Amino acid sequence: MLDKDKIIRKYITDNLALSETDELKIEWYFNTIDEILKSRWFKDNFISGSIWRKTSGTPINDIDIICPIWWDKNNLKSFQFSDRSEINEIIALLKQHFWEKNVRPQSHSIWILVEWIEGGFSIDIVPAIQLDEKNKDWNYYLYEIPSNLLKRHHNERTKFYEEVKKGDKEIKWEKTDPRWYIYEANQTDLKNKNFRLWTLFLKSWKNTIKGKTKKSLKSFHIEEFIKEVIKQNESISLYDTLKTIENIDLDNSVIKNRADKSLEKNIDFYITENEFKECKTQIKLFIKNLIINLKEIERAKDEDGIIDLLDYILENKEKEHIRINYNQPAIIPSSPHLSILDKVSETIILSEDEKDFLKKNIL
Repeated sequence: MLDKDKIIRKYITDNLALSETDELKIEWYFNTIDEILKSRWFKDNFISGSIWRKTSGTPINDIDIICPIWWDKNNLKSFQFSDRSEINEIIALLKQHFWEKNVRPQSHSIWILVEWIEGGFSIDIVPAIQLDEKNKDWNYYLYEIPSNLLKRHHNERTKFYEEVKKGDKEIKWEKTDPRWYIYEANQTDLKNKNFRLWTLFLKSWKNTIKGKTKKSLKSFHIEEFIKEVIKQNESISLYDTLKTIENIDLDNSVIKNRADKSLEKNIDFYITENEFKECKTQIKLFIKNLIINLKEIERAKDEDGIIDLLDYILENKEKEHIRINYNQPAIIPSSPHLSILDKVSETIILSEDEKDFLKKNIL
């Protein structure tokens, strides 16, 4: 009998996870920048986001280094990172370590472009206002961070800064508990080693539907949903965990923000916004299609069949066609790459709107 979990685990580790070389690069850059920051009294710096939670896949994209500061707590609207002499000293030191043209001070961060590595990536040194309030479960402080800056990738951040300068946009500061999310990711992984693997796979799948809908699922929402699944069943298998994405709630905002439990700060609050609601039917259809393809793994006759199907789901192999049988409504994936699979027998009832969407976007 095929060990589905073993095959899927190896596929994700080999194709989606950061390599040991990637992790060494990140460690080197952080240690270098951390030493520079510490030389000017910034001592509690840490990497935030999915990289430090180890739920970020390859290639390296953005690295956010959180730099706790001690000024301007009550004057955030007029905050300028580069107004301080300590920050200008840091910028000068960074320019000695990296090409001068690749170190760019912004109003709310210091941006470093690493372009000599294939594909390139960026590092942002981002200020965090350390609050007097601490996490109730342990002794770390909470922070205020420029949240709508961190939610943008580096290409989008340049445009966003220009809009801020013109007065078209403003930086929004948000109370957050980043150290807790790092701790919680580690604890979840100890309970079930599939946590990070499943997160990587579904984030990669999510990227395949970008551009096909105006809005999509957010990566952190997926990650937090997976944590909840594992809390309910710590021994769940990787394959069974993958299929639970069909249970993600896209109608009700339910995942609380650790630092701020007001409804509008929920991690999944974005699903209540009109732009997302307009795309919700489409996103549910993509999830249905994903589930059908995942269930086909049970019919695979050998390891190559499972790998072909995983490639097919992540669009690493060209889709030949998807056929809809209107007499027995179903989405039926079919491809020469999947010839070793038995015929799909799953059926999912589709509305006329759903059929129209499939014709335009998936066929």
